[in-house]
Amino acid sequence: MRTYLIVVIILLAFQCCKSGENASSLTPVNGLDTLFIYVNKEGKNEWTGRLNKPNKMQTDGPLASPQRAIERISEVRQDSVNVPVVVQIAPGTYYLDSTLVIPEIASGTKDAVTVIRGAEDQQTALVGGIVVTTTKAPTTFLDRIDSSYLDKISEIDIKA
Repeated sequence: MRTYLIVVIILLAFQCCKSGENASSLTPVNGLDTLFIYVNKEGKNEWTGRLNKPNKMQTDGPLASPQRAIERISEVRQDSVNVPVVVQIAPGTYYLDSTLVIPEIASGTKDAVTVIRGAEDQQTALVGGIVVTTTKAPTTFLDRIDSSYLDKISEIDIKA
């Protein structure tokens, strides 16, 4: 007996405010310095996330993943619990390899909110699950299928 795995993909689209081209990582909001953490497909998780695009020397810039941005918030809040944080995620599709967990320290407070937002008027998607691809043509039951449908059928072996 074979077990088949059904992949569920969750798509979250964010439509919010966008940041300026050369935005600073600390911006006053309601009298408080707010830390902006940037996520971009061109980023690296080793960087600080303080810049919305890589610097000219490619030594700092945005983070590459939403997961790393959440970790960065936790790091910042270890030292400064009362710092409001905005995570600005650039347009694109970000595949999550695990559940996106926001720990209590990163979730914010009444006075130090945490905001996670995508780009204005563009789609930002966080997709959970696995991507299943195949290049293998089906090898079983072909003699029972109408030949006009054969080019629309793929065989995927998901090892359970």
